[in-house]
Amino acid sequence: MLRERVSIPDTIGLLSGNPWEYRNRIRLASFTENSSGSRRFGYRARASHDIVPIAECPIAAPILTRVAALAEQWLSRNFSAAAVGEIELSTNTTEDQVLVTLYSESASGHPTQAWIQSMLRELGPPVIGVRIECKTDAEQQKSLDHAGEDSLLYTIGKTKYPVQHGAFFQVNRWLLEDFLALVTADRRGMQAWDLFAGVGLFARQLEHSFQSVIAVESSPASFASLETSLANADSRAICSTTLQFLQRNRELREPRPDFIVLDPPRAGLSQQTCALLAAIHAPEMIYVSCDPATLARDLKLLTAERYKVSNIILVDMFPQTYHLETVVSLIRA
Repeated sequence: MLRERVSIPDTIGLLSGNPWEYRNRIRLASFTENSSGSRRFGYRARASHDIVPIAECPIAAPILTRVAALAEQWLSRNFSAAAVGEIELSTNTTEDQVLVTLYSESASGHPTQAWIQSMLRELGPPVIGVRIECKTDAEQQKSLDHAGEDSLLYTIGKTKYPVQHGAFFQVNRWLLEDFLALVTADRRGMQAWDLFAGVGLFARQLEHSFQSVIAVESSPASFASLETSLANADSRAICSTTLQFLQRNRELREPRPDFIVLDPPRAGLSQQTCALLAAIHAPEMIYVSCDPATLARDLKLLTAERYKVSNIILVDMFPQTYHLETVVSLIRA
């Protein structure tokens, strides 16, 4: 930020928690072991296509490694040649629900419904749903078939979130409640916007203190969860990119929000998005970033348009890695 000449507070806060067993979601690659011919799961080695088999993962919720081992055994006995390139497992707060998503490299020759039903039945509780997906030509995920439930229920405080297969949700189960409070506590008014809303982590909480919330999300999987999670009659979930939403909002001249939350992917915001945001003149924005370089670039643009950085808190969302989330409060001068 200093390189971009962005003025920052003298003191920067830090939020951290238990560094072990924190992940509520893991994704593993599948390979055939040469010595035995059995199917194995593992993580991809850093900067490599090599797959490192795992017996346990100290940063994952224990139920995920247990279910991964069961799925590995089941797939070794019931492997379909076109079936599984990767497997993703996600769990809820109490580890009593697990979703299993299998990723096929081809839409043709994928396992039958009976095969998926058999996997769900034999894995047993806490697995509540199994889905198989493949990538389309547009590099989007397409659901081929599923058995059981399509979403699990994640509880943070008194708020419940339905989270579908493949939907974006923050992975650190120990920090979620405090992280949510950092972004939403003591904010209130008539209307709030949650841009890059995911399944509505912030939007649902903001509904408690704002008359209405507009939540914008472009991912179909995340939007499906977002659409069912909003509780207030005056709130709206919009399936759109943030840029398209802001362009449309400029044309419609809708009422100015009192508060905006931005939680973009690593690429951050575009220059056009920053310009449209600044032109709204919202009194306060919170920018949640997972990349310091794009954050600094975007803050340079926003602070040039009469916004001031009033608070910065680093969030150690991914212990055992060098990645940090940054929560920045921007006040309009």
